[in-house]
Amino acid sequence: MAQWDLANSVVALVAVLIALNPLFSKIASALYRKLMSWRFPDRATCRQLLWDDVQDNLHSHFGNGGQIFCDVCSSLMWQHENVRRCWEKTATLVFDHLRTRRYPRKKPDQLPLGSSFLRTDARIVLAYLIVTVRCNSFNIIHYLDCRRQGDLTICHLKRPDRVLNLTKEEIDRILEGWPPFYRKSFVSPEGHTLESPLTRHELLKRPGWIVAVGLGCIQPADICVDMDIFKLPCDRVETTLSDVFFGAWPGDPDIMKAIELIRAIKEKGSVAYPDGYEKRALADPYTIRYPENLETLTEEQCVVTMQIFNSMRIDSDQKRILEPSLQEVLSRVCIGFAAVDDYRDSSKNRILVVPPLLQGEKVVYLRDCWTDEVED
Repeated sequence: MAQWDLANSVVALVAVLIALNPLFSKIASALYRKLMSWRFPDRATCRQLLWDDVQDNLHSHFGNGGQIFCDVCSSLMWQHENVRRCWEKTATLVFDHLRTRRYPRKKPDQLPLGSSFLRTDARIVLAYLIVTVRCNSFNIIHYLDCRRQGDLTICHLKRPDRVLNLTKEEIDRILEGWPPFYRKSFVSPEGHTLESPLTRHELLKRPGWIVAVGLGCIQPADICVDMDIFKLPCDRVETTLSDVFFGAWPGDPDIMKAIELIRAIKEKGSVAYPDGYEKRALADPYTIRYPENLETLTEEQCVVTMQIFNSMRIDSDQKRILEPSLQEVLSRVCIGFAAVDDYRDSSKNRILVVPPLLQGEKVVYLRDCWTDEVED
């Protein structure tokens, strides 16, 4: 009770000073903020979640542990209610595996004490977009409400459309311009755990990663940083088939059909399909099928196929390994090419254009739904 009497007396004195002289307003505001911070210390701090706090070896919070297709979480889980700390249903729900990593930090004077904020950084915001946004016909800026308050950047995140099962390293690589299909490792329909053929930046220009898409039926992030990375490796898929494969198996009719199909996809566009890898039918024997209907490839055949397209040459041992399942190998190549080509065709709304307020920003504050309604 004594504390409240003191607080009331101070507030009354401040009001009198302001009424007598407007020059006291700045001092009064600082005094009021200090008083409220002393009385309600929780209001004077922000929880913190930085990209460096996200563990390197963990996937985003939701996912299916690297299965062929990533789970799309039920929309009922992601109802974005008008509540305090709504960022608990967005950024921290996706990235904060260890809740103890939300260290409290002093709230800047520009932010109201009556509102909750999460202190984070631009990398968390961009990573959140990579993992959660389904572009379709929406501009990604729809998911961000960014504004400037003094020298601070304030954002409000929309609820996620889905949560892709990506590691921190995979998100970093995609943000650096690697293909949105990139996975450090992936699982084939046969259950083989395969390492990505993309092990260094120079291999972005080789078609090995496109073949990996077909071998693993990899679901891409809907946002891409650089669409120019697709052209050369896509062209090299046909080159590898016509020069390398046709050179190893001269006159093979299956290779000829695969080349014709690749050309048809490039010229006419791949068949539109609404549900991932379903409902694709291009041409026999390279009908794009459900993963459970694919013929079986051995782990060695999968690895060798990626090696051939990465090096764009074949030796006698590699030829011997692929020969028993050559038709299925060619089918997986066409599957990967069709998926990547379809992604390129719908690239208009996929480009990640970083909002000006996030460019070069190391610190970003996420507001909740109540920020504009609560005043000190």
